Amino acid sequence: MPKSTGIYKRKLNSGWRYYASVYYKTKKYNVPGGHRKESEAKVARAEFLKKLASNELTQKKKITVEEYSKIFLENYGSHWRTSTFIAKKSYVNQYINLAIGSKQMNQVTPLDIQGIKKKLDEKGCGKGFSYNVLTFTKLFFETAVHWEFTSRNPAYSLRVPKKPQPRKTDVDPYKIIEIIDDIKSARDKTIIALGIYGGLRLSEVFALQRKHVDIKNSTLNIENQYTKGMLGPPKSESSQATIDILPLLSKILGEWVLQCGSPTWLFPGRKPGYPLRGDTWQSKCYKPLMLSYGFEITFRTLRTLHAILLRDMGMPVDFIQKQLRHASYSTTADFYSKVPEKQLKKEIDRISNLLVSFPTKKTPKMGNKNI
Repeated sequence: MPKSTGIYKRKLNSGWRYYASVYYKTKKYNVPGGHRKESEAKVARAEFLKKLASNELTQKKKITVEEYSKIFLENYGSHWRTSTFIAKKSYVNQYINLAIGSKQMNQVTPLDIQGIKKKLDEKGCGKGFSYNVLTFTKLFFETAVHWEFTSRNPAYSLRVPKKPQPRKTDVDPYKIIEIIDDIKSARDKTIIALGIYGGLRLSEVFALQRKHVDIKNSTLNIENQYTKGMLGPPKSESSQATIDILPLLSKILGEWVLQCGSPTWLFPGRKPGYPLRGDTWQSKCYKPLMLSYGFEITFRTLRTLHAILLRDMGMPVDFIQKQLRHASYSTTADFYSKVPEKQLKKEIDRISNLLVSFPTKKTPKMGNKNI
């Protein structure tokens, strides 16, 4: 009869978790998964012992990494988009299977995982691509532990390079305004105007419906967001609000409402009854358009530029917080302080000129008084 080492617990950020491990035929096995209750860990340990006795786990662990990768892609990759599935499949075929595809799941060691990292370095892959491959490798073997194809994750101690941060670019918002009139597509012009004149997030733009736009009162009602093909509530409770829009944005919106061609959605997609996907528009329309004018900025940058425009118009921070729909004052203050370097130099020169021309009171001359 196998003997149990009992239940032990560990403190995680989310709270205490109970784990179990058993000895079977002079070998120690860790029961996969953590449990919130001790009783749940005992039940999981009992089920694990039954599987050990029936040789079900040993048969699973004898399959090769290449065979497991097919099972992984068929089951885990079923909810991925086509482009994501192709990318992950290439990671499996070009790196994981080439390095350790012939090995059995229970024979893979951390040194084998380091071989994948060396191949990435030999090929001269960038930090971003290496980050994607190595984080996927960790997920690949974590799922194998969960599905009981292996008892331990050999990629657990793998050091993944830090994800590179997007390059910060100093952009003058007034230069973006200059190119809006040159944009030929009325749809793209309206979307970019909603970003820089309205401060909307990309997911909020594509969730807009005709009923949300009130041209007469110059207001815009934000109720939902549309991201990854799903319609849901906005980022936070404060994001769900009615905001005032500038007259120029009201004019652009009014023109687009007349020609959008959909009874419900403001930006309809190809599929009837669905809005346009934000990620598709950003990759196929927005990025090429901005690059043609020499700008490398994301749509989120337009939201920051909107805060700068309101600040230059002399609006108080409280009003900007209401327009950007921030829950905390400190978040608005961060947006408010984001000033491009070129514009900052102009502001410093302007303030210094004002200080020079500012009249100062002359101190009166004191005569000699005898005390």
